[in-house]
Amino acid sequence: MAHSLVETGESELRSLEILRVVRRVPIGNVVTYGEVAMMAGMPRRARLVGRVLKESPLASAVPWHRVVNAQGRISERGGAEVLQRELLEQEGVMFDRGGRIDLQRFGWRLRDAVKVVGLRSFDNGRRMDLKDGSAVMVEAAKILQQAKKYEKKMVKLLRDMVAIPSESGQEGPVIKRIQKEIEATKAFDEVWIDGMGNLLAKIGDGPRLIGVDAHVDTVGIGDRSEWAHDPYKGKVENGVVYGRGAGDQEGASPAMVYAGKIIKDLKLTSPDWSLLFAFTVSEEDCDGLCWQYIVQEGGIRPECVVVTDSTNCKILRGQRGRMEIGVSVKGKSCHGSMPHKGDNAVYKIAKIVNEIEKLNKRLKKDKFLGDATITVSYIDCETPSMCAVPGAAYIQLDRRLTTGDTKASAIREVKDACKRAGVKAKVEIKRYAEPTWTGLVYETESFFPTWCAAEDDPQVVAAVDTYKKLFGRKMKPGRWTFSTNAVSIAGMFGIPCVGFGPAAEEVAHTVNDCVPIEHMVKCAAFYATFPGIYVGGNE
Repeated sequence: MAHSLVETGESELRSLEILRVVRRVPIGNVVTYGEVAMMAGMPRRARLVGRVLKESPLASAVPWHRVVNAQGRISERGGAEVLQRELLEQEGVMFDRGGRIDLQRFGWRLRDAVKVVGLRSFDNGRRMDLKDGSAVMVEAAKILQQAKKYEKKMVKLLRDMVAIPSESGQEGPVIKRIQKEIEATKAFDEVWIDGMGNLLAKIGDGPRLIGVDAHVDTVGIGDRSEWAHDPYKGKVENGVVYGRGAGDQEGASPAMVYAGKIIKDLKLTSPDWSLLFAFTVSEEDCDGLCWQYIVQEGGIRPECVVVTDSTNCKILRGQRGRMEIGVSVKGKSCHGSMPHKGDNAVYKIAKIVNEIEKLNKRLKKDKFLGDATITVSYIDCETPSMCAVPGAAYIQLDRRLTTGDTKASAIREVKDACKRAGVKAKVEIKRYAEPTWTGLVYETESFFPTWCAAEDDPQVVAAVDTYKKLFGRKMKPGRWTFSTNAVSIAGMFGIPCVGFGPAAEEVAHTVNDCVPIEHMVKCAAFYATFPGIYVGGNE
């Protein structure tokens, strides 16, 4: 049996406090791991309670069998589950057909627990109201209430942002508008703009750095006549803000700004963690480039990052990667009246296009992330005049990568398609080298790796726990259809990511770009709550 948690010092004191609480649970009652943690003065440390009851050599001296999970079920205990049920049934505790205990009937009432265990165990630096039966529920309600309080300020900031055109490379004015709002809250300890033009704002100085990312650039508006609402007005109608960037994805920025304010208002900070809000640029043109700069030039590497690109307030844990591949062919130009004397490059590239369409049906499939795809996204040719045979032609391919795809395998597949077409061609990964709004050119290869977190990864578990504590139900994590900055954060650098943001993917890049105001409120509460739960559950 491992005794690492109960050897000496602080760990031993924590273990003893947990065992002290469990010792006081009355016969015929049960208590959850989370409730024990709260009564021991360690909110959100349910997993620690479970480990202590499994590993401590002193656990057998307390009624460990009276501790169950939050669903009223017996958790796995290395083969002791049958014994635990027998002991509880001997005390009169009843199970339903699904093996669940009615916590309303058999749960140790927290009011009674306070009298027995002592109210000081609930303080942990600030007193928690127990009238709703759960300190966590009360804290969650306060966070949601505070987020709602800042709803109008969030809407005002978003409308101001939408009114400022901010396509990739032109984000300066919108970055400065967000910076002004951040500084006005007086909630952040550091605020700065890096050399690429990313706006960074930090709270706390704890050793465990957690990141929250939102890109502030947008795509263009296309045909303005197709918009039902002015794309640069931020019109509010029926609880929704409309306009270019409202959904993809400027709506997350106000939620992040006021999450920082909520953290400060409610004193949710901790010496264990610090929080970095990153308002990033150039994502629409080159997703993840901003984080290449932040990590490689800024030397900033968070322990995990919440990516706020549109999730419709759902938890997402992965996405396909992508590549931009160029295919060039050479022909021989001649007068259009004598095509037989030339070698038409367009005909040659057309054969490759035909093979690319066939290749799309042969690519890898993945049930969770989605299937790999390839499509021609651009086509061009070189010709001396409109009455001449083109001497060169070019296509660009959008390649979506799924599980098992690599940079090398994707290039190999395109080269094979050219071979099947019987055409000699040059196949290459495109490069991005456009200046940001600060004038910086930070060249990179247009390869953006696939990434996927497991459901039991700490950041995903913490996101699920955060959602449940705030909104009262469990959320099963899904995945994005499109690409986000996490292609660099997780795909390139291996920094664990999880997604949670306002607005639906379906409105991105459309003339119906919009975000429900309710989503911003929920996200502000989520971003304010996540750090404490993540660190509390992973110490």
